[in-house]
Amino acid sequence: MFWVAPSGGMDRPNSATGRFEPAKFDEQSVGLFYLLGQNAAKKNGPETYFFPLAMWTHRLVPPPKDENSGVGEKRSATRAPVGIQFGPRMDPEAMGGRKKFPSKAEDAVKELYDNLDSLMR
Repeated sequence: MFWVAPSGGMDRPNSATGRFEPAKFDEQSVGLFYLLGQNAAKKNGPETYFFPLAMWTHRLVPPPKDENSGVGEKRSATRAPVGIQFGPRMDPEAMGGRKKFPSKAEDAVKELYDNLDSLMR
């Protein structure tokens, strides 16, 4: 099992609403894993399955005030509840293939995150 954070794994506050949400996905990262799965299947490797995963963690490891695009962003941990939720299996082909799958995957994660947000508040 691989967990991929196509937005860097950060939940950050929305500047307009102040509510935390997952950062925008890097569609090329999602597309790359889709292609890796297809390549494995072509070589008689194991089938690749995709599941959305949302993690509500901003109280445990709050993001810094400013977004830093570099590696090594300073973080500090505190004691706090976290939430994690898997969604149902996603079929990239049924979701539009390589071109549409990344945005549909992002939508699925955001929906799960919104659900966690309502439960964790």
